Amino acid sequence: MEQFQVVISGEDKPLCKKEVVSELIQNPVVVEKLGLPASPRKEEQEARKVDIIPLQCSAITMNFLEYLIASDFITDDGHMRGCLDEDIDGIVVQDKLRKFLTNADMSNASIPHNVTDEFLFHLLRIVVVGGAMCQAEYEFTEYMEATKSMYKDLVCIKRKGDGGIIISSNVFHVDPNGRNTGVFNRESIHNRCYAVVNEGRKEFIVNFVYVPFIPFW
Repeated sequence: MEQFQVVISGEDKPLCKKEVVSELIQNPVVVEKLGLPASPRKEEQEARKVDIIPLQCSAITMNFLEYLIASDFITDDGHMRGCLDEDIDGIVVQDKLRKFLTNADMSNASIPHNVTDEFLFHLLRIVVVGGAMCQAEYEFTEYMEATKSMYKDLVCIKRKGDGGIIISSNVFHVDPNGRNTGVFNRESIHNRCYAVVNEGRKEFIVNFVYVPFIPFW
């Protein structure tokens, strides 16, 4: 996994947040950061046009823990529920939560979409699933603390007039299917790329979370 930040001027034209991300995916600096070959030819630039999907980013607590318990992914005391070993496109899973999170759509009757569509939940997926050589934890606390730490580093929090807090960041899932070779060097359902856009007074500050899947074999 790699995290990096790009700052661009917002004075030239009034770009919407999604356009900011779309332009950055073509930016030579970002292309180099992603470890992709430069694409000077127009047809290759066209190939790098990817789906960019907005995600919810409003969670200020990890209240989805109750859904994970209700779905029998973790126990009441925070231990992971085990399952038979299964290889899912290059990742061996040994517990129910990792098995659920390796599904592309993360569909589960006990967990509403407004929970799984949250950026915080997507970060949890990155932390829990890991990569081909990831050693799974037996207690959910380790995953929870790592997810909280990443979230705090990436998003911008503002205080409201009534003393409450809100998330002012806009988050986009870049190539949700993980199959665009303009974003990743190889296709995989485990590829992840997110762009967190924070707007300053005269610039856009974009934090990228880039997790290309690297197979063991």
